[in-house]
Parts: sequence; structure tokens; C-alpha cells
Amino acid sequence: MDINNAINIYNYHVYINKISGVENFTINQLISEILNEKFKALNDYSIIPYTTTSVLGKDFYNIFYLKTLRNRYVDLDYNYWLNSFYNNFQMSDNECYLALEKLINKIKKYQLNPMNINKLLVKDKLYPNSLLGSKRLGTIETLNMNQISQELVLQRIPESIYAYNLCISKIKGELNIHKLQNIKYASPFFIPHIVSQKVPPLINGQSINTICYYFESNDEYSKTIYGPMLQGYLTQYGHSILFKKLRIEKFQLYHFEAHFDQETNILFIQYIVDENWKIKVWNLIISEVMDLNINKEEFQTMKIFLSNEYRFKFDKSFGELNHILSLGNKFLQSNNIFKAIQDIKIQDFIKFLDNKKMINIVYEG
Repeated sequence: MDINNAINIYNYHVYINKISGVENFTINQLISEILNEKFKALNDYSIIPYTTTSVLGKDFYNIFYLKTLRNRYVDLDYNYWLNSFYNNFQMSDNECYLALEKLINKIKKYQLNPMNINKLLVKDKLYPNSLLGSKRLGTIETLNMNQISQELVLQRIPESIYAYNLCISKIKGELNIHKLQNIKYASPFFIPHIVSQKVPPLINGQSINTICYYFESNDEYSKTIYGPMLQGYLTQYGHSILFKKLRIEKFQLYHFEAHFDQETNILFIQYIVDENWKIKVWNLIISEVMDLNINKEEFQTMKIFLSNEYRFKFDKSFGELNHILSLGNKFLQSNNIFKAIQDIKIQDFIKFLDNKKMINIVYEG
């Protein structure tokens, strides 16, 4: 028996339903919270369901995950489990309001997190009226408990383990793609050179500073290979260029990171620093990013580390399936992504780097 098949004792199913409009997004987030609290109470290791409401490209979806224990002697009786869940399901007002409170707190935490403020500011500027920025988890104002019913909540659960909305499954370690979404990537209305912010976000009296670059190559290679590769090269590891410059050689900075946002194609470089050093650090980062000089040995190292990142990602329960889900019809086959990483040329990566525009955050007053 294959060792991965022996270690992995679960089968995985992912079901997906498109939501008709943005106005239904937050109420579906609330349904996700209600159901997940119910699922936690089951305390059953043989079948583990989970649901979420998410943005994929330009569209919105309800996603249902089902993790089922494999047994060589007895097949899972999903219909029995489903009927049992239906018969024992009771939704009290108190449970609904607890789920509502949890969702509101989650939205507030996301929007008010100092490390998110600048990122959301830029995303909202580039993608107004979308759910890619501050509305990513929904909007509190649109929540209405009168829209929730027990029937509506239960509709989220697939009626069969082979239901029409089954998107991807992994059975006995074998990946099965049943249908893929036609993912259309969102493009910004315009790319501003400057985004204004009244007050810089602070942590313990030190300012959180953000440098942004928008990359115009809006394709699956940019999202899955070039962007994450650049993120790793800048800050992710001990040998990363900004790690060496900011932590070891110059400023002994502890809090800094580069994050390539695959939804928006924006690279965010953030650092927390005392006001006295802010401009010097800013200038160093700008200089390093503008003058990137990557040799062949460094490029090979970048490939190795990115391949390892994907191996770690795919080793998680739904890691490979979520990767496919996020790219839909544009995904690179998981058994081919490592070959794709190995085959890319340094010239391709440099072309990606050259297609960037800087977005400067300016603080008023």
C-alpha cells in the first residue's frame, strides 16, 4: 500500500453552490456560523462536516466540506447520518444570536486589526463595491435575523454524498475532479499612485507602514508561482533578501513581512518601526525591490522553497482541494505544478517583476 494512502485514513468531498447576489453574502456567512457550531457539537470523528461562504474570483459561493473516515469493512451510510442530523436538528433563538455575535466579532476583528487596516484601505480603493477588501467577511449592517429559517439552514447540507454540486473529491488518496468553476479574476477599476490615510495604524506606539505593488499579470502563473515566489524571496526565510537587510545587517527589525495577495495581485510589504527609522527603512525597501538582481543560483533556491511550500500545503486535509477550488478552471494540476515550477525561466519571472506599479500610502496632516 502507498504510504500516503496508508497514513491518510479519510476521504474528502467539497461541494459548491454559487450565491445569486452580494446582498445574500452576509446572511450566508451567518448560516455557516450556525451550522458549524452544530457540527462541533456532534463530536463524531467518523464524519466531520464544515461549511463556509467565500469569494472566488468575481463570484460568491457557499462551500461545504465533508471529511469521512475510511473503513475497509463498512461503507459510510451518508443518508442515515443526514436523516439523523435532520431529525435531531433544533435551532433556538439563543443559538442564532450567539452565532450572530460571533460573526459580528469576527468581522470587527478583521476590519479593525491594525495589520489589516492599510491592506483593506488599498483593496477598497482598487476594488470598490467588491468583497475583496473590508467587506471580505460580510457587512454587519445587512444582517437580519428575520431572514434565517431552519429550512434555509438545512438546505446548505448536500442531499447526497454524490450530489450534483459535488466539485472535487479525494477517495482513498485518489483525486477526482467532478466539475470546476469558471473563475473570472477581478480587475481593478484603476490603479492609483497614492492612497490617503488620515492616521497611521499603531502597535505599542510604533507605526505600521505599508508599501504596495500591483502586478498587472493577472493569470494563474502569477497567482500560484511568481507572486508566492517573490514573497518568499523578500521576507519569508532566513536567507530572504529583506530579512538579511532589515533584521541582520541594518535595523534589527523584528516585525516585517511581505505578503502577495493572490485574490488582488497586490504585494504588501509591512513593517513596524519607531518614527525615527521609518523613512530610512522605507527607502531601503524601495531600493531593494526596484533593484532586484536575482542570479541563477538564487532562482533555483526560490523554486525549491516554493515547491516545498506546496508540498506542505497539499499535505493538509483539504489543502490540495482548496488550491484547486480557488483557481477553478485555471488551476495547474497538482502533479504538474511542481513541473511547472521547475520549468519556469528566470526571464519569465523578471517579466512578471517588470509589470508592477507602486501604490504609495500617504498620511494626511
